[in-house]
Amino acid sequence: ESEEGRIRQMYLAAFSREPTHQEVNAAIEFIRSQASEYGLSASQAERDERVWADVAHVFFNVKEFVLVN
Repeated sequence: ESEEGRIRQMYLAAFSREPTHQEVNAAIEFIRSQASEYGLSASQAERDERVWADVAHVFFNVKEFVLVN
């Protein structure tokens, strides 16, 4: 699955909604940043579990995920 498709799936699972274009772009930017931190290319980042675990950790810390009305 593509990065964008994976991000969309993660948003649906975490927030029960589709991400905005801005959120998708921010997530892709974060993935690129983490890939750089791990010394990975963009294509390696798409398959690296550490990068995607970092994305999941960000989602867990978003107020929208934590707050229950």
